[in-house]
Order: sequence, then structure tokens, then C-alpha cells
Amino acid sequence: MTTVTISGWREGLNKVQLNRLLRRHAGCGLAEAKHAVDRLLTGESLSYEFLNDEAASDFCRSAEALGVTHAWTANGSRTPSSSSVSG
Repeated sequence: MTTVTISGWREGLNKVQLNRLLRRHAGCGLAEAKHAVDRLLTGESLSYEFLNDEAASDFCRSAEALGVTHAWTANGSRTPSSSSVSG
């Protein structure tokens, strides 16, 4: 399992597309995805598990393009993305 943690967002975040991405790739329902995006906008981190690194990587690339900052953990080792925030 690979865990992706969405840690924040950049100006210009496309909320609607992030909602769709969560529904398509993370298996969220409509209400769950909307609630998750609202939580992210208030500063809360979100974590999702993917079956493999490839699925996590696909999700991360798409999320990054929408304005999301994130990091992912595969087999216990944390791999920050180019857009992840430190802190």
C-alpha cells in the first residue's frame, strides 16, 4: 500500500477538479470529496491509500497540476514530491 498525504494547496487551486480527482482516484463519493476539499482549505491534511506506487504517482501528478501540495509514503519510506511543503 502507498499512502498519499495532501498537505496543502497553492493559490489557484481548482476545487472542482480536485473534487473530481478524489472521486475518480481515491474512491470518494460526492459528499465525501466535497467535505475533504473543504477540510483541506481550512488547513487540514488529507491521507489516501493506493494499491501501488503507480496509482499513487498518477494521482499525485494530477493533484499537483491542480494546485495541491503533497507527499507520499511507500513501504514505510516517505517520498516528498517537488511540490510538497516542509514544516
